[in-house]
Amino acid sequence: PRIEADATENRLVIAATPEQFATITEVVRAIDVESTRRRVTEFVPLLHAKARGIEEALGYFYGRYAIDADTPEKRSVRIVGDDSTNSLVISAEESEWPAIRKLVERLDNEEYDGSRQLRVVALRHADARSVARAINEAFRPQAPQQPQPRPGQQQPQVVVQQSADDAVSASADEYSNNVVVAASPANMRKIEAILVQLDQPDYAQLAPPRLITVRYGNPEQLARSIERVYGPSRESGRDRGLRIVGDAASNALIVRANDEDYAQILAIAEALQQQASEQGLAVHLLRLANAPASRVAAAIREAFAQRAREAGLSLSIQVDTVANGLVVASTGPIF
Repeated sequence: PRIEADATENRLVIAATPEQFATITEVVRAIDVESTRRRVTEFVPLLHAKARGIEEALGYFYGRYAIDADTPEKRSVRIVGDDSTNSLVISAEESEWPAIRKLVERLDNEEYDGSRQLRVVALRHADARSVARAINEAFRPQAPQQPQPRPGQQQPQVVVQQSADDAVSASADEYSNNVVVAASPANMRKIEAILVQLDQPDYAQLAPPRLITVRYGNPEQLARSIERVYGPSRESGRDRGLRIVGDAASNALIVRANDEDYAQILAIAEALQQQASEQGLAVHLLRLANAPASRVAAAIREAFAQRAREAGLSLSIQVDTVANGLVVASTGPIF
């Protein structure tokens, strides 16, 4: 027999013998029945996160090859990310939709927005040029520390790469005293917190600001520690216009000091942070290439939680579903 599909009318055009046609009719009647399970296909627009990233994150829980898909209904879910409209096309059985919507809502958050934003910030007191310079220096890619070469060896060249989404650019409009900032939402929130600290009435009487990124520990505690270490060694520092402010929102130290004071403060900050990384609490992101982060996190908690409690050490393991990684907060030895 010859069987052709007429998609416009949703019908079959069949050429066959009477006996063949009778058999085909029975087969079609057996296939063409209403499903007891209702399947729903919807377009889900995203407000913050990128469609491809959410599609990849959902792929750990839903789909034919998802490791954590423990039911036929979850394995039958189909998810396609549409970059042009930044939306998801999801086809799933009706019973799965409440859990899918809840997970998409949690993932479609500003924290996972990788797109760059452009913002113009008007300054009332601070000088736009020096503020822009401080922001650019603070968010400049940092080269990882390299071991010193042996005698006769050449120091390897280190190339620091930064993705377009992570890059920060600040420029000054001196005529209106505005700062034009381009950054990701996460960096933009840090910069806004920094600008609040910089745009103060006493700006003109102090040295230009410089920022020190805090990699380990609490910025406010670090600022107090630097004051304790550096304070006694300087003569009437406040009269010289020196300021050290730890800002937790931006995870940075805001330093107003001359070149000599700043060099000493920077050295003290580096030394204290190295000590914190060796003995104190540090936070690390461990990205996983193959295994699901939720399963690995459970295994590590089971293996190390009791040991950490017995030793009196801090340990916290959280799951970053978008990056499929572990966010580990612990002391140096247990890490």
